[in-house]
Amino acid sequence: PIAAAITFVYPKNGGFIKSQNIIIEAQIQSQSNLNKIQLLFNNEIADERNGDLGKSFTYQFNLVPKKIELQNSLKIMVVDSSNNETVKEIILFK
Repeated sequence: PIAAAITFVYPKNGGFIKSQNIIIEAQIQSQSNLNKIQLLFNNEIADERNGDLGKSFTYQFNLVPKKIELQNSLKIMVVDSSNNETVKEIILFK
């Protein structure tokens, strides 16, 4: 079963990074309570939230990447209380 639905509000897939920081907002809806949310930028963990995060969560983070490539991967990974893992990835360009 799909553990959670992750929707990037901002940035959008295929968008361009125009400044030194990236404001990230995502809506996460889950059947079970969320226990962990991780943000990965080019496969490095940039942020992690743990605890009882509920079934509906608005994730917001101001990311300041150390290094921006020509093409960048931004992923949100969530784990629910049943240990189901869901990942959503978008690509951002420089």
